[in-house]
Amino acid sequence: MSTTKAAPLNPANTTGSMKANVAHRAHFETQDLAYIADSVQFQITATAQRGSPQSSRSILIGLDADIVSGDYDFIRGGTGKIRSFVYSEVVKTGNNYFLLPATTEKASLTLHVENSNQLYRGTFTLTARTTAGLPIEITDGHFTAYLPIPPTP
Repeated sequence: MSTTKAAPLNPANTTGSMKANVAHRAHFETQDLAYIADSVQFQITATAQRGSPQSSRSILIGLDADIVSGDYDFIRGGTGKIRSFVYSEVVKTGNNYFLLPATTEKASLTLHVENSNQLYRGTFTLTARTTAGLPIEITDGHFTAYLPIPPTP
C-alpha cells in the first residue's frame, strides 16, 4: 500500500520546498509538494506557479525506496537508484493547455536521508531537451521533503 500526501499551499504548514535556477526561464521556487512513498519508491513532485492563468512547471524526482545518503547520477531508463527525473511545463495557448515534457539527458543528485527515512534533503542539476529540441538547464537545485508517514518497508 502506498502513501500519497500533498503539501498545502499554506507556507506555514508544508512538507518541504524546492528551489532551482532554470536557464532562460523564471526561477523555480515552490512549497507546493506532493509525494508517493511505498516499499518500492519515494517520488516527490514539486509544482511552481500552480493556478497561474498562463502556465505551471513541475520537477519530479523518483527514487528507490531503499536509497541512502550519497551522490547519484540519473541513468536513462531508471536502472539506478534514481528511477525518474523529469522537468515539465503546462502552457496555456488560447483556451487550450498543453503539456510540454522534456526528456532528461543527464541529472545528478546529492541526497541526505535522515530521521529514519522521514527527512530527505538534496541538491541537484538537470539537463533536458523539450520535444521541440530546446535545451533546459537546471542548476543550483535544492529541496527538503519531510514525510510525516515514512515509506513502508
